Amino acid sequence: MLSLEKKSVVMVSCAFTLSASMSVSVCAQDALYINEQGSVGIGTDAPIEQLHIVGGADGVLKMRLEQSDTNAWAYSLVATNGPGTKFNLFRVSKQGSGGPEIEVSERYDAGGVPTLEVFGSVRATNIMFSSSRELKTDFQPLDTHEILQKVAALPIMQWRFKSAPPDQVHMGPMAEDFADTFQLDGPNHSISVADSTGITLAAIQGLVQELAKRDQRIEHLQQQIDALTTRLDEVHH
Repeated sequence: MLSLEKKSVVMVSCAFTLSASMSVSVCAQDALYINEQGSVGIGTDAPIEQLHIVGGADGVLKMRLEQSDTNAWAYSLVATNGPGTKFNLFRVSKQGSGGPEIEVSERYDAGGVPTLEVFGSVRATNIMFSSSRELKTDFQPLDTHEILQKVAALPIMQWRFKSAPPDQVHMGPMAEDFADTFQLDGPNHSISVADSTGITLAAIQGLVQELAKRDQRIEHLQQQIDALTTRLDEVHH
């Protein structure tokens, strides 16, 4: 059953075609096509997915969602039932890639913001991370010397992703080693930028403090050397 208007219902037992001329057709160039399985084709009479859209010959394909309520959702895709369902899940996948390239799912951290997971590299002119004190709680002081020692012992290697070409190499720690070293709550197959940045800054502070202590010891030793040199000069004269 397909409803075209509030009082217009058309019963069809086979594929239904709404052509560009707005008349029912089975052979014209299709503007809207619905087959027996309920798959919808726009610009094609052979949909291979539940919704299959084919653009024009100019190579331009656009989808526009418009509504006047500024507080309403512009776009929402929610999975609500079925085995293995993930609620509030949105995925973008390329055919034949073996999995999604972009996934928005349940949130992992504060603020009520969904998690955006990109299975690949991300390029951006600038990335800004939320780090306001207003979003945080349970503040605890850090032992920067201990963190410095842990960073010094953390294995850092050159490596490449299995899916990358041989000449595309990177440097850094393994997520499992990072998790074992710092014992932070979170998945052990990834490293949070918030954690890696904070640990780097803490280690730098620890190093600065170590260098300051060393400078003090060197200055103290230099003063002792100067005093001994003066006494030796006095003895010889």
